[in-house]
Amino acid sequence: MFLLQVIRGGSYSALAQNQHQILQKLVPQRGEILIQDEKEKGKYFRAATNRAYQTVYLAPREIPDQQKEITAQKLSQILNQDQISIQEKINKKDDPYESLADKLDDNRIEKIQELNLKGVHFTSEICRFYPASSSLSHVLGFVGFEGDKRVGQYGLEEYYQKAMEGEPGLIQAAKDAIGRWIFSGDYQMEPAKDGDTLILTIDRNIQLTAEQGLKEVMEKWQAESGTVIVMEPKTGRILAMASLPDFNPNDYSSVKDINVFLNPATQKVFEPGSVFKPITMAAGLETNKVGPDTAYIDIGLVKIGEYTITNANDKSYGLSTMSKVLEKSINTGAVFVERAVGPDIFRDYVKKFGFSEITGIDVTGEANSNLTNLKEGMPEINFATASFGQGIAVTPIQLIAGLNAV
Repeated sequence: MFLLQVIRGGSYSALAQNQHQILQKLVPQRGEILIQDEKEKGKYFRAATNRAYQTVYLAPREIPDQQKEITAQKLSQILNQDQISIQEKINKKDDPYESLADKLDDNRIEKIQELNLKGVHFTSEICRFYPASSSLSHVLGFVGFEGDKRVGQYGLEEYYQKAMEGEPGLIQAAKDAIGRWIFSGDYQMEPAKDGDTLILTIDRNIQLTAEQGLKEVMEKWQAESGTVIVMEPKTGRILAMASLPDFNPNDYSSVKDINVFLNPATQKVFEPGSVFKPITMAAGLETNKVGPDTAYIDIGLVKIGEYTITNANDKSYGLSTMSKVLEKSINTGAVFVERAVGPDIFRDYVKKFGFSEITGIDVTGEANSNLTNLKEGMPEINFATASFGQGIAVTPIQLIAGLNAV
C-alpha cells in the first residue's frame, strides 16, 4: 500500500486523471498585418492574414490490400507526387495517419473526392496567407516550421512573433467511459488570447508604385538586384520598401537560395557612391568651412600621394561653386569639402548622421555599416574617396535616414 500510494502515488494519480479528464489546449488566432491607403482614410488592406486550407491524409489501416496500388496510382496523378513514396505510406499497415499534401486547391480536392477512395481523408488547417503574393515579401517574412511548431521567420513575422502568435487557452473537463466530454460537472476553461494585429506605416499605393518602378528600371538596365525605400522625412515613417529579386511567402519552401529571404534594405550593405555627397556637404556647411557660393577651380582630378581621383567620365568643370558640386555631382568638389573640414570632423559627422549604428527599424536582423576605412590614423586617400561614397559600405535604410536628416 505504501509503494502504491506514496512511492508511485503521483504517477497512478496522473494515470487516473487521464482516464477521467480531458485536458486540451485552445489554439489562438495569429494576428494579421495590415497596410494603409492615404487616399482612403481609415481603410486597411490585409498584407498577412489566416486562411483555412484543406489537407489530404491517409489512414493506411483502412485501405484494403487489393486497392493499395490503384490508390497510390490515382493520388500520384492528381497530386503530382511520386507513386512509390505514396505506396510506402500506404504500406504502413497499422498507421492511422500519414500526411500527403496540404494547401490543396478546390480543383484537386474535388478530383480526389470523386474517386471515393477508402482510407483517404481531408482535414481543415489554418495557415498563414499573403493576399498580395510577393509584394512586401522582404518586409513581412513568412510563417514557417520550427520543429512541429509554426513560427514567424524573417521580417515582421519574426520580429513580432511573440505579439502576433497570441496565448493558448485551456479546457479541462471530465469525460465518460468512452471519452465523451461531460460538462454537467465542474470544468475549467481559459479562452485563448488571439495575437495582436499590426498596422504598418506602408502606404499601399506608394508601395505598388515603388515595386513597379523598380521592376521597370531593373529590366531597362538588366540589373541583378535593386532596392527602393520611401521615407517621410519629418517622422521617419516608412511608406514603401521594395527589393528585387523577391519571393512568394505563400510558397517559401520552393526558394532554393535562402539569401533571397534577407531584406536588402536593412540586411545588406553597399557602397553608396555619389548619393553620399550631400552628407559631406552638410558637414562643410555646418562647420562654416564652405557655403553655397564657395568656389574652387576644378581641373578634373585631384592627386593625393600616389593616387589620382577623377570625376565621372574624366570631366572637368572649371570654376565651380559648392551648389554646382552637388548639381553636377563633382567628385573633386566632394574631396575639396572633406579636406576643408579635415578627417576627424568628417568622421564625426558621418557618425552623427547615424552611419556608425543600426537605425533600430522594427524588422529582424538589421545589419550595420562598414566604416573601417575611416578609423583614426587611416591614410588621407580613404577619407577623400569616402567623401563621394566609395570605400565605405552602408545599408539602404541608414542612407535614407541620413539623407532625410539633411
